[in-house]
Amino acid sequence: MVPTREMIRDGLVITMKPKVIILGSEMIAERNLAKSLALETTRINSEQTKIDLEIDAKRRIEEIRVEEVTAETRREREVKGAYSRDEDRGRPSVKPRRYLRSRKVFAQITAKIFESASEMAERMKDAEFVSGSLAKRARQMCEWYQLMNFTGDTSLENVLEQLQAAAGREAKQRSPEEMRTALSDLLEDDIRPFKETP
Repeated sequence: MVPTREMIRDGLVITMKPKVIILGSEMIAERNLAKSLALETTRINSEQTKIDLEIDAKRRIEEIRVEEVTAETRREREVKGAYSRDEDRGRPSVKPRRYLRSRKVFAQITAKIFESASEMAERMKDAEFVSGSLAKRARQMCEWYQLMNFTGDTSLENVLEQLQAAAGREAKQRSPEEMRTALSDLLEDDIRPFKETP
């Protein structure tokens, strides 16, 4: 506003409005507040970045530890596997021991069969009559030995052939007349005690 001549003549009066002063102080206060807020935001952001870096570092350390433990476990497993393989190579296997034990048992059984078969063949060699039960036992012994002889042992073959030949000898053929006579004799022997009783 440009003062007029009248205003100058009457005297120039300058009035100050407090509102302008208040606005200026508010602007300064707002500027200071914005600065402090910016500083606080920067501080918070830097702290957040620091926390993120710490979390990331801890996560990486944990990952490294897990990888180390996994690698160590794998190495231990490999070492144990190699050790057990070496141990298995060094000690005799269980299978050969069981096989040897089974062979001993079968050798004992074969010896028993040989003794029994020899004795039975000797008894039956000159006998005119071979009882049915003895022949059956001889045949069963031959069959049983042939079934279990998976070792290829031929020491008993000769004795068993003699035994089988003796056991397979045909029974003496009797005529019908002889059969009737034997049956009547048997019946008379059974009936006689009843006739003698009063």
